[in-house]
Amino acid sequence: MTRCPTCQSRATKLLNISTGVTTCQVCGQRWHTVHVTQEDIAQGRPSEADHCPVARALTRALGEPISVGDRWYRLRATWSDGLLPRPARTFVKRFDASQPVAPFTFTVSADHG
Repeated sequence: MTRCPTCQSRATKLLNISTGVTTCQVCGQRWHTVHVTQEDIAQGRPSEADHCPVARALTRALGEPISVGDRWYRLRATWSDGLLPRPARTFVKRFDASQPVAPFTFTVSADHG
């Protein structure tokens, strides 16, 4: 069972299938789970904000075009920004430096902007 990224509760989570948003029933935090796949890595391009593996995975999870920097992500349609969690920042840094990377999963808040 996944823990809430905010309160770390293992309480029941509610997943809205149509939006991909999970909500913690304890603290109310809403988040997206983002899966960076081997295909994202293979198709990704280092140092390209719109085409890195994390941007590809976020675009798929959030359902809209995303740009990624070394610490942030931006929803291009609304210019809303979010801070990338540490595992995603580390991945971007390693990928851009042509160091070995592997598929991984992370979460971002569903409440943007």
